[in-house]
Amino acid sequence: MIVKQECFKTIKDFSKTPTFRKGNGTCGVYLWGFSLEESDFTIPTTPRNFFPYYVGKIEDNTKGCMYQRTQEHITSLVGGNLSIFDIKNASAMGTPIGTVHSSYQKASKCAKPSIGPTLPDPPNFPNLLYFPEGVHRYFDFFTTPIIVNQIDWMVKHFCVTYFTPLGDDKQNIVDLEKFIGNIIGYENLNTKPYSISNLTVGIKNNPNDIAIAVNNYDDLFKHCI
Repeated sequence: MIVKQECFKTIKDFSKTPTFRKGNGTCGVYLWGFSLEESDFTIPTTPRNFFPYYVGKIEDNTKGCMYQRTQEHITSLVGGNLSIFDIKNASAMGTPIGTVHSSYQKASKCAKPSIGPTLPDPPNFPNLLYFPEGVHRYFDFFTTPIIVNQIDWMVKHFCVTYFTPLGDDKQNIVDLEKFIGNIIGYENLNTKPYSISNLTVGIKNNPNDIAIAVNNYDDLFKHCI
């Protein structure tokens, strides 16, 4: 499959043009996470300066577009509907957030309804600051300094890239999402895992370009960095 990839964008980049409004985007697959660059609103200059968080897809433009989904993810982030990690420390410690998220999710389900107002056994869930398991978490979410500061950092370091298959086959989008998720590793993503898709992917943004073969995680950045 040959895909077109939009370069990484920060929230500041979106502010430069109204063409990124809901309804103007296309179907495809998106990858978002956080730039580990020191400066705010700066795209990652190397693959190691990007902390992946989520891979998703839009198969049908009657259900929205990738720009709309980006808005929805950002509002979920700042509104307490996504788990929150200490990203810089998680990166330094090599914390697999997907594994931690899944482990806490199972612990939370087993603990219902007796689970208390704080995260159970924090050492077992490294760098997890918040989990969206109910309104009883909201006071801490909106008032705890480490969480408030983390959300502020996340908004300023949020970045996203989009992949659009060159063709109309919706199954291509389904397979592409699985492909990208597996290349990154679902243990590193706050995303529902899917079985690996047998797919060959190349990135080609102009007709005369030589397609960039995607064989590993770093290849997702060759067009943008």
